[in-house]
Amino acid sequence: MRLLLNAISLSIILLSTAASAWIDTDMDGVPDKKDACAGTAKGTVVMANGCQDPSNIAIEEIEEIEQEFDLESPVEISAIEEPPLTPQELVNRCEQQTGLNDISACLQQAIQPVYFEFAKADVLLSQRPFLDSIHRLTDKNDNVQLMLVGHADLLGTDELNQALSLARANSVKQVLVTDYHFNPDNISVKGMSNKQPAADNATVEGRQRNRRVEFIISAE
Repeated sequence: MRLLLNAISLSIILLSTAASAWIDTDMDGVPDKKDACAGTAKGTVVMANGCQDPSNIAIEEIEEIEQEFDLESPVEISAIEEPPLTPQELVNRCEQQTGLNDISACLQQAIQPVYFEFAKADVLLSQRPFLDSIHRLTDKNDNVQLMLVGHADLLGTDELNQALSLARANSVKQVLVTDYHFNPDNISVKGMSNKQPAADNATVEGRQRNRRVEFIISAE
């Protein structure tokens, strides 16, 4: 009888130990004993250690932003709403300047920002004509230096927007170097995250105008 009771007690202890070893408080499929990130949100896909895969964080963040703000389809933005002069007229005007500093000042007024879609760093086809204009304006002036300054809207974390703004500047640089044969040594890039908005981030059009790369021109 005593042997039977001892056997039952041992079974209960083993079952209790096994059950406690598989307690999963946050229900992510990883027991608390092995969960390095206890308390993850329900339904979150995690790795074997119970933590979320860092490579998925930015994607999920973008998806949450899109759902929260119900972002509209991108609206095509023209760099100049009502241009007083055509690109060719701007080129002709700048070419009439005599000194390199005067040419640079003219270029700075003529060149408009390049705009981007939400959470993207790809240069839109609709923006290529403006890059072509920049190439024509600088083709005869090797000493002209370009600073490409990338910007983002207010949606998303500062870390994400900093990386995105810099990626946009580098994307424009790649097009200028690859497609228009700019000297890469004459182009520098900088990302400003969402620190310098050009328009109101509370509106769809404002956020679109903030997703941009601006050109700063100087002459040595």
